[in-house]
Amino acid sequence: MAFKKADKSHFARRKFSNRRAQSIFEYVILTAVVVAAVLIFAESTYFKGIKDSCEKAFNAAVTEIVK
Repeated sequence: MAFKKADKSHFARRKFSNRRAQSIFEYVILTAVVVAAVLIFAESTYFKGIKDSCEKAFNAAVTEIVK
């Protein structure tokens, strides 16, 4: 008598539509997290100072290259 091989996966086998819905949901969550992080860093005065400093340094470098 043959024994069936046990499925050792921790995830239940799903249909295609469930996997597709899950991946869409994960992308939505990931997008929301990225947008929240960008908004938090954009409003912070500390990060605005870093941005301004980088812009000034970049513009100075471009001006030197163009000369």
